Amino acid sequence: MTQDEGKTWSDVTPPDLTPWSKVTHIEASRSEAGTAYAAVDRHRLEDYRAHLYRTRDFGKTWQSVSSGIPDGSFLNCVREDPVRKGLPLCVY
Repeated sequence: MTQDEGKTWSDVTPPDLTPWSKVTHIEASRSEAGTAYAAVDRHRLEDYRAHLYRTRDFGKTWQSVSSGIPDGSFLNCVREDPVRKGLPLCVY
């Protein structure tokens, strides 16, 4: 993560992620500064649950927001709903 046009970088990887967790997509919020969503695929670890995370503090902390996504769904993309502020839309 950079907030100064690439001069300095910080590792903001969600702490739950282990090796072979693949971040398939990150979507920065268009309406809330510091908010972003990360879609994660862990099928290589035989974990077939959907993993979607949200940060509201520029990646300092991450919260799982995967509730309601069926097990066995591979998240390849996440987008923020352009109308409903704070609602992530998933493509799986």
